[in-house]
Amino acid sequence: MTPELNSLIEDHLDGELTDAGFDALSNALYEEGARREFAVKWMIHSLLHDLVSQRHFEANTLAEMTAANDTRVNGAGVVAPRSRFWIGIVSLAVVLLVSATAGMFVYHSFRPSAVAMLTQTANCRWDEAGKVPVDGALLKAGDTLHLLEGHALVTFTSGARMVLEGPTELVLESPSVATLSGGAVNGRVPSQAVGFEVKLPFGTVVDLGTEFAIRLRPDHSFNVQVFEGMVELRLLNREGHFDESPLRISRGVAVKVDAQLRQPESIAYDEGQRIVMP
Repeated sequence: MTPELNSLIEDHLDGELTDAGFDALSNALYEEGARREFAVKWMIHSLLHDLVSQRHFEANTLAEMTAANDTRVNGAGVVAPRSRFWIGIVSLAVVLLVSATAGMFVYHSFRPSAVAMLTQTANCRWDEAGKVPVDGALLKAGDTLHLLEGHALVTFTSGARMVLEGPTELVLESPSVATLSGGAVNGRVPSQAVGFEVKLPFGTVVDLGTEFAIRLRPDHSFNVQVFEGMVELRLLNREGHFDESPLRISRGVAVKVDAQLRQPESIAYDEGQRIVMP
């Protein structure tokens, strides 16, 4: 930036710009580099002014001034220098506003968002290899809860609630999906969260408005027990495809699935298998 342009900008911000200065600054702002420098100094000046006076810049004042200047034309129908100057300012302000809005949209689109909260814990011991969560911690998609001992209650933003019983490893995929890698969980899903899904090594349990428990053993065999409502059990065959006819398990029914046979088998229902917080 040339010393002349810097002086013109400083005079304008201080309210000391002459008519000839307005003409010179208006012409200079046709250059992209000059507009960028003006925008930076203008924003800094505005912020400092707000801090000192504790008064926010009134946007309607600028709008009224712009509207008034837009109507000023000379006899030849050419926009007057002051009008060109203010039009340039407004145009630049619009560009900056659009850029800032786009930047905020990108930030909100890509920033990690919470999918659940660790609502309550009891006698918990966590795997120290990962981040040790605390009560009230917000959990984002992709977070893994590796509970070695104790019980923990996780509340998803969808409304689903899940109690973990250590040792258990659970990966949070989204507000409506979690992957159980090992251990035992008890899910309670309200009507607004119907469709909540718990993924397993070779299958998935889809809630249909219910309370259920899943116990996954180290060899990937597992039990599913339904205390209220109904769930849908979808199993993957050895080719990696879901069976065409998923099994629906209703209240008071329990099944086990062997990792080798991959066939559901009825077992005795046991109310004592419900997992609750101490």
